[in-house]
Amino acid sequence: MMSEPKKIAEKIIEQIEGSIKLVDEKQIEDMVQLIMDSKKIFVAGSGRSGFVARSFASRIVDLGYEVYVVGETITPSAKSLDTIIAISGSGETSYTLNAAEVGKKLGAKIIAITSYPESPLARLGDVVVHMPGRITGPVQASIKDYLTRQITGIHEPFTPAGTAFELACMVLLESVVITIKERREGIEGNYESVRAAVKVN
Repeated sequence: MMSEPKKIAEKIIEQIEGSIKLVDEKQIEDMVQLIMDSKKIFVAGSGRSGFVARSFASRIVDLGYEVYVVGETITPSAKSLDTIIAISGSGETSYTLNAAEVGKKLGAKIIAITSYPESPLARLGDVVVHMPGRITGPVQASIKDYLTRQITGIHEPFTPAGTAFELACMVLLESVVITIKERREGIEGNYESVRAAVKVN
């Protein structure tokens, strides 16, 4: 008989897969391109979303990018060629929202990752990645009001307090890192081929 933790793990994986399948591929591609074109990358998030942001920063820095976590003492000012990746399930977390607002004023591009495409954070985004994960049901995840969700039969997902959102973000961002790594290696491989051809000739 399958253990209870294993059943829970399978349910969580099912929810993560369901959330990622609903993400628009163009939104993901736009995020990848913006990151690849950035001079500096900043990440911002609070609580578990902050953990996801830091995890992504530690992965993307391995690819040679200049990456900073908003709020740390060594973090420089953002500029026009930079990108801020702001992660907030609600799209209303004050810390993350403030980071995006300040970055926007400084001319940086904003990638907003949120469950609510009409949220204040999403409105600041140059690229908005709509990651469902806060609620489940037939109505879009833009319905945040608790009473409305109850009346329409929409409830919080199996994983508590938005955990499905953060886990789905973690998986998606890891796929972004791998995609960027493969593309950069492909570009560098092409450069090497050209240099080799020139040298031979």
